[in-house]
Amino acid sequence: MLNRIRLKLLFTNTLLLFGVVLIIVLVVYISMNMNIILSTDLEMVNSAVQLKKYLPTFEGESDPSLSSELSSFRSLLSNSAMSLCIWDENYRLLKYENQIPDTKNLQSIAKLIFCRDTREVKALYVHNEDFFIYSLDNYRILSFATANDSGRLRTLQIISNMDIKNNFSKRLLNTLALTSITGVLASFLIGYFMASRAMVPIEDSIKRQNEFVADASHELRTPVTIVRTNLDVVMGSTDESVESQMQWLENAYHETERMEKLIYDLLSLAKADTNSSSQFSFKLLSLENAISASIDRMKDIASSKNIVIDCQKGADIWLHGDADKLEQLFAIILDNAVAYSPVGSSINVAYIRTKQNLALITVRDQGIGLEPGESEKIFERFYRTDKARSRAEGGTGLGLAIAKWIVESHMGEIYAQGAKNQGTTIFIELPAVDAPAS
Repeated sequence: MLNRIRLKLLFTNTLLLFGVVLIIVLVVYISMNMNIILSTDLEMVNSAVQLKKYLPTFEGESDPSLSSELSSFRSLLSNSAMSLCIWDENYRLLKYENQIPDTKNLQSIAKLIFCRDTREVKALYVHNEDFFIYSLDNYRILSFATANDSGRLRTLQIISNMDIKNNFSKRLLNTLALTSITGVLASFLIGYFMASRAMVPIEDSIKRQNEFVADASHELRTPVTIVRTNLDVVMGSTDESVESQMQWLENAYHETERMEKLIYDLLSLAKADTNSSSQFSFKLLSLENAISASIDRMKDIASSKNIVIDCQKGADIWLHGDADKLEQLFAIILDNAVAYSPVGSSINVAYIRTKQNLALITVRDQGIGLEPGESEKIFERFYRTDKARSRAEGGTGLGLAIAKWIVESHMGEIYAQGAKNQGTTIFIELPAVDAPAS
């Protein structure tokens, strides 16, 4: 499924990119062609204006003052791949310069000036003259009518050979197409790489979710099996009294308590996954009060194992947080410490305000400690350092995951240090605030 999603995203992005690139190529190509045609038309208009000036010379009336200018004009036509034609009133070709296309076509185009045929025609009005521009194969032909010095009608034409400019456009199109294809292919490969990287968190999330469901199912299966087994024993002895079956009933009740705790923890983590800030009620509170309340909740459990919880109180620190969630946090840490500490040991709790304006809370126990590499894993869901002892103590393997969620929701950090059989220290850093004005 993830591969299909990855490929779907990849091809969708590639198609969108290809569409954008195609639009850009077309816009650039069309704009370039329009600019070429416009510049060619203006160039022909300028040449036509000069041709009108030199018309007497082309008809055999010499003017020495124009000879040098005429030479420059002819060079300009040649260099610009342009030609000229002069027609009389009967549309006989009087004069032409440079190579011209078929004269019959030119003659037909010359006659269109007066019939105003609009096929492939562009009309310009410049310098009080009407100029008509036609397209013929690879030529653009400008035609206009004027009179010579004798008052006879003359039709003048400037013909521009567009081969060179069209070849330039084709080369430009080929370059744009090649560049675009290369860019799309490169973006496809980069997109595939980026899509693969982008899917890693999703794959990890789905993997963790599947593992979470599997672990939760496994954790629920054991107490359900125990409850059912004990109730089967009770139901199989219908002639026995309730008192005689108390052992089996107590076993079933104990497992239901364990299931209740597991379900509560699962609901807490489900809320954590929603990242909803509405689950917290932040207000100004005393860190000392939150820790003291948690210690009071854990005293009976600790005393059952003859464990002493010692709190080194310093100057009170104020936080902006959720009092219930922070008490739950400290209760989880203390409960974990008691569960993994030997009988007759002690647990030390301390807190200080650091130079970074953080409340640093430490909880040290004298328990089984941590194996190398476990300092990060203990905050994962359903991870236990000692599975047999944790199950015996009624643990679910979710407490520290919930603790991490609470700390991170308070913009803090939690981490652990420890060595095997040398105890564990949990460090909690929370942002401190100024004390309220008295």
